[in-house]
Amino acid sequence: MERHPDGLLLDVETYNALAKTVQRDCRVLESFRIMDYSFLIGVHHVGASTESGGVS
Repeated sequence: MERHPDGLLLDVETYNALAKTVQRDCRVLESFRIMDYSFLIGVHHVGASTESGGVS
């Protein structure tokens, strides 16, 4: 697992899509009166798996 102490660098389009998804998810959770939840994000390095001969 990689650590990103300075955060993730995202292009504007990706950031906006992620922010929109999180906002939508929060509205759904709020509608169900769910206040305690975890946020999990996975990062897939496309180049890393193909360069090392891994299956993509």
